[in-house]
Amino acid sequence: WAYIYVQVPGLDDDPLFIFADPIEESVPVLASCEVLDASMNISDIKTKITSTTKKTIYFKPGVYSFGTQTNNTYPGYKIPIVSDKDYYIPGGAVIIGSFYGDNGISNTKFYGKGVITACGKERIPNSDGIPFNLYYAGSGENNVIEGLHFNNPAHFCVLSRGQFTTQYTKMFGWWHQTDGWGGGDNSTIKDCFIKVNDDFIKIYAANQTADNIVMYKQINGAGIQLGWNAAGQAKNCRITNIYVVNEDAKRPASLTNTAVVDLVNNEGSMITDITFRDFYLENKVQ
Repeated sequence: WAYIYVQVPGLDDDPLFIFADPIEESVPVLASCEVLDASMNISDIKTKITSTTKKTIYFKPGVYSFGTQTNNTYPGYKIPIVSDKDYYIPGGAVIIGSFYGDNGISNTKFYGKGVITACGKERIPNSDGIPFNLYYAGSGENNVIEGLHFNNPAHFCVLSRGQFTTQYTKMFGWWHQTDGWGGGDNSTIKDCFIKVNDDFIKIYAANQTADNIVMYKQINGAGIQLGWNAAGQAKNCRITNIYVVNEDAKRPASLTNTAVVDLVNNEGSMITDITFRDFYLENKVQ
């Protein structure tokens, strides 16, 4: 696999990103009796997903637009994540919405080369800020994200309170409080690209691993955030092979949370046995 960015003279704010992932294996067959065609009929998509007995939810190529984003009745606010289901989103499928497993889900897989995106709104209070996170798994175990592109949420690209694995995943965000990845105990993120404008990876739990990550830093956020106030409780974690390939110029007022590794106001946190190894910084970090 390879993740490449190209800076064109005169277009410094608009680099070209080229992502080459391993060739997909075990692509589901849409006609299979175990595959649900999510179709473009969005009015009943939630009912379809929660009521089906089929193993795989298949979003065919196309744009799944869930209408005007106004409040918490917005149809794409929370597309349900159901335990023991796979969600296949191939290249060419663009889903404008978010996926939620509010009460904790287990044994799910999100995979493909497709895009899950928000509507480009900043993080604001209450329901006006939807979709808040593009993927939220709650608690639970054995959840997987592989190959997908998460773009422009109000808050997290990918967040779980339980154990999950994230690989070959791309995360983009521009708003001041758009984070990349957060997981629970025993979670892993590896072989990923992240370009967000708040914290890239939050190491807040036990036995977490981050390996082989490419970070394109903008004007805000830490590459590895170990804690904020008393939120950090990391122990026995390994962060290795981190590549910081860009460092946007900072404004004077934006220099308080821009380190590659950061810990802020950690009174009350208990952080132990953290290993950092093999960090590469392309530019000076401000």
